This record gives sequence, structure tokens and C-alpha cells, in this order.
Amino acid sequence: MWRKRLFVRDVDGPQASILHVRLSASPWASHTVWFRDWLRAHPHARDRYAAFKAATAAEHAGDADFDDCTRAETAYFDQVQEEFEAWGRRARGGGAPGSRTARTMG
Repeated sequence: MWRKRLFVRDVDGPQASILHVRLSASPWASHTVWFRDWLRAHPHARDRYAAFKAATAAEHAGDADFDDCTRAETAYFDQVQEEFEAWGRRARGGGAPGSRTARTMG
């Protein structure tokens, strides 16, 4: 349930991309949607995350392992996870990410 596929378009410039694909019924997929919706509802948090992502991407631009940047984001999520999960439970009527309640409310 927690597994994902990672697709990388390995080109330089604005066409470079990484796509994470998860099962829609997985707990991680619901967790990701809660985070997205929390950012949409909180412009200050969104702007902070965008600045963090840009700085982290620049810092890891030359890394051979694409996951180095992802691992670097752990500290950010550690700071905001409790807040966006609490918001998600309130906004979605309770339930943990991936639970029946969370899925059916989204």
C-alpha cells in the first residue's frame, strides 16, 4: 500500500521532471492530497514551501541520486506534518490519511 513508482525525465532545463505515482487507495496518496489541500488553504504555508523547494532543488541540482533532494525535504515535513494532518482531519471529517473516512470525504 505504501509503494510508489518514480518516473524521471532526465533532461536539463525547464523540461526536467520527476513524477511520483501512487495507488489512489494508499494511505500515502491521501496524505499527499491533504498536504496539497492544506497548501491551497494556507497561502503563507504554500509560499514558504515553494521557497523551501526552490532552495532545496538548487542545493541538490548536481546530485547523482534524485532521491537526495527528496530526503532533504524530511526536515520540512517534520515541521509541518502535525499541523497539516490536524487540518486534514478537521477539513475531511476525521479519519487518518488513507482511512475510509478520509477517502470518502475527499
